[in-house]
Amino acid sequence: MSNWEIKSNKNTQCARLLLYNAFPSSSIHCSYYSIVQLMLHVLNKDLNKTEKQIKKESREGSKEKKGYHNWIKSVIIEELAKRNRRDLRDFNNQFGKIKRLRVKADYENTLTPRQEANDAYNISINLNQMLYKNFEI
Repeated sequence: MSNWEIKSNKNTQCARLLLYNAFPSSSIHCSYYSIVQLMLHVLNKDLNKTEKQIKKESREGSKEKKGYHNWIKSVIIEELAKRNRRDLRDFNNQFGKIKRLRVKADYENTLTPRQEANDAYNISINLNQMLYKNFEI
């Protein structure tokens, strides 16, 4: 287990606690980052990339893909295309949805409805399960 996987699991736990304690915006933030951290774990454990390689590729990929999260999603999508086309479509759609929810929760001057936080939590559970199912982590 890498520290990324530990962080991912902790963020999932935090998202649930924040949701149940009526902190929906923060819950969405944690739900989203649990996925990002698990994707980093995939790069390390399944794709055998060192932390140094990940850092280097992320710098280059962030420029090319217009952002770190776009880069990491594209790496995972490319791998899913080789492994499970059905999950590829679902992962891409759901990741886009939770990303929009996270941007709204973090940056917009609105209060986040509890239902959106619940949706984000469920999406994060589904996406993390897809990662565990399709990658050897």
